[in-house]
Amino acid sequence: MLPGVVFIFLLLIQVSFLQPELEHVRTTFPDPAAIGLAVNRVLSTVFFAGVALIYLLRKPPARVRHSPSAVVVSMYASFILFALRPLANVLGVTPADVGPAQLLVSDALVLLGIGFAVYALGYLKLSFSIMPEARALVTGGPYRVVRHPLYLGEITAGLGLVLALPSWFSVVVFVTLVAAQLVRTRYEEDVLRDSFPEYTEYARQTKRLLPWLI
Repeated sequence: MLPGVVFIFLLLIQVSFLQPELEHVRTTFPDPAAIGLAVNRVLSTVFFAGVALIYLLRKPPARVRHSPSAVVVSMYASFILFALRPLANVLGVTPADVGPAQLLVSDALVLLGIGFAVYALGYLKLSFSIMPEARALVTGGPYRVVRHPLYLGEITAGLGLVLALPSWFSVVVFVTLVAAQLVRTRYEEDVLRDSFPEYTEYARQTKRLLPWLI
């Protein structure tokens, strides 16, 4: 229930941020900076809503690991990107101005990251989880490239969000996101090894997060 409540709460906040930005596009059209920023926000909100829907419809797990440390790391890695703007507002962090070129790169990274994450979700389907849980062993599609393609997509999209909201706070969030995702993968892999004996061989042949590197 906890992730579901957080999903709904942060989604409502994202929508509240999106409304004035769409109005700004309408009043300043065809300002490329305003359009680029709005596209960035729409992509992020749509992806977040899709992930929330899949999470709410997922099937029951066969095995779980809900230790306090696993829960904290998983929650942080799942939601910190979507809490970036609200937290920046609360802390009074003002992002630096960005130009159309930087926003274009940002949108490209967000689109690339979301696209790869959606591709991963297409194979994962209702086996998706936030906490370390085993539902099914998926090794096809993007899972032939890396063991955690969904997290790779989220990190790529997160880099795009940081470029659209450049500040010291955004950099800290991005660095801690990557660290949390790496720790999270180890928790999940422990559960998968316990549930699926063939996972050990799969992990030996497939990199964790970056093809040919990590």
